[in-house]
Order: sequence, then structure tokens, then C-alpha cells
Amino acid sequence: MLQFRSERRRDRYPSLARSRPLTVTRRVATQQVSHVAANAVYNLWPAPDAVPAVAAGRILGAVFSPTLSRATFNEGQMANCVNLFDVWGAEQVPQGDKSFELVRFTRQEVAVIPFTSTIAVVKLHYNDEPEARGYVHCNGTECALCRLGRTVEERVLLPVFLPGQGKIGIISISKSSRPGAIRPQLLPLLRSEKRLVLFIKKVDQMNFKVGSSEVDPKAFGCDRPIEDFQRKLEAGEIDLTSVYPHQSNEALARVPGINRMLQLKGVPVGAGSER
Repeated sequence: MLQFRSERRRDRYPSLARSRPLTVTRRVATQQVSHVAANAVYNLWPAPDAVPAVAAGRILGAVFSPTLSRATFNEGQMANCVNLFDVWGAEQVPQGDKSFELVRFTRQEVAVIPFTSTIAVVKLHYNDEPEARGYVHCNGTECALCRLGRTVEERVLLPVFLPGQGKIGIISISKSSRPGAIRPQLLPLLRSEKRLVLFIKKVDQMNFKVGSSEVDPKAFGCDRPIEDFQRKLEAGEIDLTSVYPHQSNEALARVPGINRMLQLKGVPVGAGSER
């Protein structure tokens, strides 16, 4: 019997038949929505055998699921991916008053008006893993990042008024006294009795420039925001340290890069006390 080449190929490889991929796609679909959703995926991809199961799950979840379902990952297929809810646990719930923000310095000048000498001192670790890049609080004597030998940085958190935004900001100052650091340029200005606006910018990766000018704070309407902030601070309603996230050892250990280092060093995953 004469067979076309495509028919002979389909006989040798049954997985190429349209009915079988549709069944597979429907099997994936029934775990999340319904056969109707499976047919929608089938219509999107006329050759559904080319649709990976993970991709089908993504489409189904994005199009048909009314809420965020908890996805399961094949680590071989999705390298460096973690579940959102594993990384953003209960410790990520906003803490205290969030009417203030961390001031980030760039090559453009940022204007700040100091109004208090009340500070908070924090110890931080910097994470370079793409899933959790940035500074987090050190978790103390049993900190997972300390046990990996990650450097601890001590920072002073100083509240300032941002006249450009009309709100309170927090500047993070390292203890470095080297030329070009913020601390040695800022300290003499803070000790003066003048009311100053400071102009701070980042010159390069390591150096900053701090300029100053006398200012009348009333001209920028900063009295009310500053009074409200100081009242809340004195009442304990404001936590200056909340500008940096707190993450438990368990949450940190779920980041793939950190998890692998913990295993290589023989540190039990999730060990240690929380702050």
C-alpha cells in the first residue's frame, strides 16, 4: 500500500499524531483548570507536541486561573528559578510606617535637609544572587550568610527631609572615613548650627560629593512632615530599619545559589535562629 512520507513517519513515531499530544495537553490542563482550557492551548499551538508541559502550565495559569497557583518547578528546565512565595514569606510583610523611603544616590544630585541626630544602626549583608539581589539584615550569631563568610556591613540610618519630593527619606551611611566617603564630608555639616540643604551625588562606584547651602526650611513646607515623623518616631510607631528587608535563614536557604553554598560548606539548610 502506498503511504505518504508524513504518514510513514507518523506510524513510526506515534507521538506525532494529533490525538496523542492533545491527550497529553489535556492531562496537564486537568491538573489546573479544565478540558476547555486544554482546547484553548491546543488552538493557540496547532502542533501541541511542541509545547513543553511547563509552558502549557504557564499559559493555563496566566489566562484561566483567577488566583496565583503554587507552581511546581523542574529545576533542570528552569535553572535559577524559585517560587515567589518561598522567597517572599511572612517576613516580607511591611513593617511600621512606610511614609519614608531609602534615598539612593546616583550621579545626579539629591537635595536633603537634615533635621535630627536620631539614627538607627544596622548590620547588613549584600546578596549578589539574581533571585535576591540587594542588602538584607544580618540574622545575628547563627546567621546563614555569616556562616557562609559573607561580609557584614554596618550602616547608620539618618532621617532627612527631601524637599524635591516633599517627604521624609532615610540615608544609609557607611562607617568609612576614607576620602570621598559620605561620613567625613557629612559630619562637619551636621555639627554646624546652620540649617542647611545638602546636595549629594555619587561620583563613581566608591566616591561621593557633598555640597551645602543655607536654607529656610519654611520655604519648602517641611515643618509639618518633620513634626509628624518625629512624633511617630518618639512614640515607637516608626522602624527606621524597615527600609531594608528582613529575611529568615530558611527563606535565604531557598535561594538556589545560597542553598548550594550551604550544602558545600556542610551547613544544615535552614539552620540558625531568626532575628
